[in-house]
Amino acid sequence: MRFAKTEPGALPLAPRLDELVFRFRGLPRRGTLWIATVVLAVAASAFVVSTINRAGAIRAAYGDRRNVLVAIVDIPPGTIIDESNTTMREWPTGFLPSEAVSEASGRTAVERLERGEVVVENRLSRGDGIGAEALIPTGGRALAIPKGPTSPDVSVGDRVDAFAPPDSSRSAASSPELQLTARRVARSARVIAVGSQSLTIAVTAREAPFVAQALLDTTVALVLIAPG
Repeated sequence: MRFAKTEPGALPLAPRLDELVFRFRGLPRRGTLWIATVVLAVAASAFVVSTINRAGAIRAAYGDRRNVLVAIVDIPPGTIIDESNTTMREWPTGFLPSEAVSEASGRTAVERLERGEVVVENRLSRGDGIGAEALIPTGGRALAIPKGPTSPDVSVGDRVDAFAPPDSSRSAASSPELQLTARRVARSARVIAVGSQSLTIAVTAREAPFVAQALLDTTVALVLIAPG
């Protein structure tokens, strides 16, 4: 075998490729197969090591994977969670919301869930109630508000503030501005039912007497709150 020319005193360089090919052609068939097997084994080992390292890097960046419940259709508030609208999928823990759930069959969505969204605890009813009852927060109350010409166009799941007329018991002389300011009697109340003549809102136990009193005295005006 000939080596490439080198300068005097330098180490010989590796043999040229054509010389290696010529040499391999002279090997017995068994020897050629053995060399090919070794080369393939080394390449396969390198690929496996590279894949394991890449998987380890992904796991370190995004965490392990966990089975969670995912909406497969848009789920409006008041809908019962079941196999027709959700499925189980693996999800990287690094991207999961802290309240992601793996089981919610029979519970009711209290807020809208978009298709492909992970189902989370704070968008579900606390129990397995059905309909408007399932949408009332724990310890909350529900009151029907008559519709009027100024009532906003709302849907189940929307949030509203409830206002009553100014408190006539306050002295106009001492606080004249209070006579001109509507009182907010409920904040961010969830709409849990919508009918032709009225709609029902869920309020806190503390707010319920003020809303009820406003309904008995005069009327209640609702203001729709923008999402977010």
